[in-house]
Amino acid sequence: MSALTGTALGAELRRLALRATLDAHYARRPDDRPHVAEVALFLAAARKLPVADRPDLPTILRGMADAMGADVDPDTLLAATVGHLAISGSAA
Repeated sequence: MSALTGTALGAELRRLALRATLDAHYARRPDDRPHVAEVALFLAAARKLPVADRPDLPTILRGMADAMGADVDPDTLLAATVGHLAISGSAA
């Protein structure tokens, strides 16, 4: 096994362990799970998207999440919201 393969394998094992820990925590305390809009808001800020500076973005993301349904993932929600804002002419 190469060093790169070993590093990738270790990272994947850490990711799986963290996911299992979070899943167990959320099973015990479901109210601690962040809303998909909160995760999408974090992604917008982490990716330094221009829309991240909008003070109304949390409200827009929540509305879009409600419209898109319970199974929407944060990346899809963010992409749809950015697209919606661009089409409506209110992106920036």
